[in-house]
Amino acid sequence: NQLTGTIPNLSTLTNLKWLYLSNNQLTGNIPDLSSTKLQMLTIAKNQLTGSIPELNNLTNLEILSLKYNNLSGTIPSLSSLTKLDKLWLEGNSLTGSIPDLSSLVSLTGMQLSANKLTGTIPDLSNLAIAHSIYLGDNQLTGNIPDLSGVPNLWNFSVANNKLNGEIPSLASLSKLETFQLTGNDFCKGTDVDYAGHPEVEEFPICGNPAITLTSPMHGAENIPISGQTFTWNPDSEASAHRIVISTLEDFSGFTDTFDGGDGMYCNNTTTCLTASNTGMQNYTVTLNLPENTTYYWKVRASRNPTLWSEIRSFTTGGLLGYWNFDNCDATDSSDNGFDGIFRGEPTCVDGVQGKALSFDGNDAIDVDGGNQLAGQNITLSAWVNITESTTGTIGIKYDEVGKNGYNYGLGFSTSSGDFRVGARTENAIDDKDLSLIYSIKPEELGWVHVAQVLTPNVMKLYFNGELKSTMNLPDGFIAYTGPQKFGIGGAPVDMGPSPTYYQAFFLNKAVIDELSVYSYAFSDAQIENLYSVNKPATTGCNGNTQLPDNLCDGLTLYMPFDGNAKDESGNGSDGVINGATLTTDRHGNTDSAYGFEDGYIEVPDNNGLDFTNEFTIGVWVNPEIQSDDIPTNGGIIISKEASYEFALTAGNNKIRYALKNSSSNWKWINTGIVAPLNQWTFLTMSYDGSLFKLYKDGILEYQNLESGNIFPTDAPLGVGARYGGPLIDFPSYWVSKFNGLIDDVSLYRRTLTDDEVQSLYDLNKQTTSGCNGNTQLPDNLCEGLVAYYP
Repeated sequence: NQLTGTIPNLSTLTNLKWLYLSNNQLTGNIPDLSSTKLQMLTIAKNQLTGSIPELNNLTNLEILSLKYNNLSGTIPSLSSLTKLDKLWLEGNSLTGSIPDLSSLVSLTGMQLSANKLTGTIPDLSNLAIAHSIYLGDNQLTGNIPDLSGVPNLWNFSVANNKLNGEIPSLASLSKLETFQLTGNDFCKGTDVDYAGHPEVEEFPICGNPAITLTSPMHGAENIPISGQTFTWNPDSEASAHRIVISTLEDFSGFTDTFDGGDGMYCNNTTTCLTASNTGMQNYTVTLNLPENTTYYWKVRASRNPTLWSEIRSFTTGGLLGYWNFDNCDATDSSDNGFDGIFRGEPTCVDGVQGKALSFDGNDAIDVDGGNQLAGQNITLSAWVNITESTTGTIGIKYDEVGKNGYNYGLGFSTSSGDFRVGARTENAIDDKDLSLIYSIKPEELGWVHVAQVLTPNVMKLYFNGELKSTMNLPDGFIAYTGPQKFGIGGAPVDMGPSPTYYQAFFLNKAVIDELSVYSYAFSDAQIENLYSVNKPATTGCNGNTQLPDNLCDGLTLYMPFDGNAKDESGNGSDGVINGATLTTDRHGNTDSAYGFEDGYIEVPDNNGLDFTNEFTIGVWVNPEIQSDDIPTNGGIIISKEASYEFALTAGNNKIRYALKNSSSNWKWINTGIVAPLNQWTFLTMSYDGSLFKLYKDGILEYQNLESGNIFPTDAPLGVGARYGGPLIDFPSYWVSKFNGLIDDVSLYRRTLTDDEVQSLYDLNKQTTSGCNGNTQLPDNLCEGLVAYYP
């Protein structure tokens, strides 16, 4: 509703059991309720002020939800609330410490995040059935208490507090899915079982907490082979620190003894340097390390000779040149000094990161790198913003004047209407050109990442982080290498058999950014990382969401289920897995969809999941059971209880929906449209305040007149099940579970057009061997198919 004003005196309602006033605009204080028999007190998402009244007389209270108000003061005693199941107070301005929780033996969920709570976390050992504890974004201090008494814990968050000390063992928490610790000063024990939870790895080992290594990051790649910089948070009371750098992870053979040299402590595998108090937080050395070698390093303070920091690793790279164009010039940012010279006037424009240079067919950059930019092992990488009319060179090393003599190069061309990107080299033994191509699809225009990898044995071409073409090179292959210039956006001016030969290679109608050359062959994973680091964002999406701009507009939740239930829309609404299991998607990709039988995915409630007068939901489903064994409410696909949901009907798999608005008022409406068994179907439902629409595989199949705004609710969003409380008269649990597979869940705060729904379907539609994406036949019946008239 939209109730305003204050809550009246309710002291005469002595038999009152349920008070639900959430999602209104109520102001003022919470009245005294001690004379009631309340079992549920839910006044979330209002504008209430003042403090929380005394609660100990409410001995029957099971649900207490006052989240997202403006409440202040302390949390009152809870010692008499032995039946309390949910304690939801997040998003207020509560202060003071968390009260004693030892009496809350029935508690399953506690949300106290985003307040101003101080003090330590109380003992949690009596919360034996609790599955969710959220205490993040407060000012709590001290340690995390022992968690072994909370064996059913699924979700635990203390992120962004002032906590410290050793992280306790997680060995007894077999159900733990989410464990959020960031923004605190924890350390990890040396012999403590953390059950493989990666969240622990970012913290140092306990024992020398005064020293924390900061850079290079653990596992960093492409560290310069000279002029390395090491940084750490120092021991402020030490006069000096010792840095040890080794090729051996266990530093075997190293003894921490001065050898009489100029501050050097070393053996044949270990270099040891002493950093004085001056500049010791930002220590630069010039070690001239070999390329492509992994090293390990650690630091200790002079006053603690036996206490070392954690060990970190880094790998040196062979970065030859790096032009990011952020200063709108051709400066080489690799520290190797291969600055380029403009030929013509490339235009400075916005890039995939910072600035970039636009080429119009009359511009290029010459780089005088000589033999140092040549090699038999090369990786050439660049981001390019392309149109269907783009032609010409991205980067090229041409090393034999007056004749063909390619070392390596990337560029674009068009042949018989086929727009493509190509990689090229040339065998110096027989002057034979060798090339790879990839045909670019119309939907792939815009910012793209291209890369060439060259070795004496193989050449590879990558597009947007994926390997697209490979060539095994002839036995004895030797690429041309010589002193000629490297060209960006065109061939060098002294290339070719005539002075004007290079002009045919000018890049036209394209923008180049983040171009780099390495002296070794990148792996597939390293290329994918190069792509991911600078992957461009699109309107309304973050950099991990590769959707066309129009399909990013209004996107509030996007879970592609690529190995997890993270929200890739950039809005942070990550799902919590509860029994759903990763499985193969409709494209044959493993761990890229979720299977549901007796499980579900919960997305915690937030304002981004509440809609007013319009929304669109898209989801791929593959039902596996059609029988009366499915619960009465059918197999729930998407549900935000008492707001919006849609599901399959028991026994016939017909799709139905429910809206909490002024016309339907939370009643099931059967559309009559069937989602077939054991087949992937893309379902889209939308509402614009007056009309509900249901699409199946991008085609409008059903519509129904509706009216009124959607009621908001503080229930979580469910995928594969609906939330069973506390909005109705029974303890909270999840019901009406879906049986089958679900993938690619997307929610929009607007109504998509018919064309946009079709585009969303086309983006991820299933293809089968021998058929196009619109022909849904088993693979064996697509083989050899010449014509099909359904």
